[in-house]
Amino acid sequence: MHLKIRSRLKIVSPCSLVDSVFTPQGFKKMTRKNSPCYHLRLTDNITNVSYRVEIPLQEIYFNNKGNKEPLYKLQEFIIYPVSQGIKNHYIPKEVIDAVKEKVSEVFSYLDSEILAVKR
Repeated sequence: MHLKIRSRLKIVSPCSLVDSVFTPQGFKKMTRKNSPCYHLRLTDNITNVSYRVEIPLQEIYFNNKGNKEPLYKLQEFIIYPVSQGIKNHYIPKEVIDAVKEKVSEVFSYLDSEILAVKR
């Protein structure tokens, strides 16, 4: 079982800025099927079940000669259990809330960085 959660914030940022915000927060970047995503592994200490949070990214390229760096558009994030033998595991509300809080924290850092760059 997995759960997709849509964020209220629509963020499009340069990839270097996204990397500089996600990496210190514990997220790791990986590429699946030619599309990058950030993932984070969390463990529920009460049930001893591990979960993976994935935030897929859409790369946006512009024909702008001055800036060759692609932009990342953050997609809805996905939570699913990754512990051995657990496929259709119910995801507790507390885990969902913790993931939402962590992702919201990262998104708010990213949003504040975007605003600081625009000023």
